[in-house]
Amino acid sequence: MGASKNEIATFVLEKHPDVKDDYRAVLNKVQAKTDLDAADTKTMDKIEQLYIQEILTIKSNQIALDQLLEIKDPALRDINATMYLYRKLEINKLGEIEPLIESYKKKVQNTYLKNTFLTAYNAQLDRLHNSKLSLLSVMNSAEGWTGPDLLKNLLAKYKGKVVYLDIWATWCVPCIANMPPSAKLREKFKGKDVVFIYACLNSPSQTNWKNLVAEQKIEGENYFLIKSSRPALARR
Repeated sequence: MGASKNEIATFVLEKHPDVKDDYRAVLNKVQAKTDLDAADTKTMDKIEQLYIQEILTIKSNQIALDQLLEIKDPALRDINATMYLYRKLEINKLGEIEPLIESYKKKVQNTYLKNTFLTAYNAQLDRLHNSKLSLLSVMNSAEGWTGPDLLKNLLAKYKGKVVYLDIWATWCVPCIANMPPSAKLREKFKGKDVVFIYACLNSPSQTNWKNLVAEQKIEGENYFLIKSSRPALARR
């Protein structure tokens, strides 16, 4: 199960409207079936690296839900499909649920189950997207930061200060659960020469990252690191 360049281009342009301008230009070329030069091909490789896992996860989720929706017994079908989506809702995987909603609404017939789930889903979605970014949440660029110098680049700006480094992911439930205690720690060291850095790693969507920073009020220096940054951080 893979994805063609055209599928990747269509997905990124539709689901990530904040994609960088140079990425958008290449994606538009792919959709227009324009030949890519060497530089464009390299850019497309970067785009695929960033988004392919998200695309494959969506495909896998759709296959799993479709199998549940094909259960012949109506009661078992509706219960199992609803439980499948509820489990994702409980761990804040809203981005994975969104592509599945239409097929769920179309196939599930139990009005109580369907309305109960959709109410919970829409409430969580509304809370996420209507959260406002705190003025103390600084959103930084980590463009091009990979390889063995990643941590050096990350810390260079804060030389001479005490640094609290939190490496987290948008899909990591324990990471997000740790944000309120982290906020208490920030309050304890308020006014001190301490910098709180929150590096989001191995997460598919920058939009969801920004929304979670707002919702969780992650006040400090925030960075979004691409998947290939993981080995460098793991070694350190």
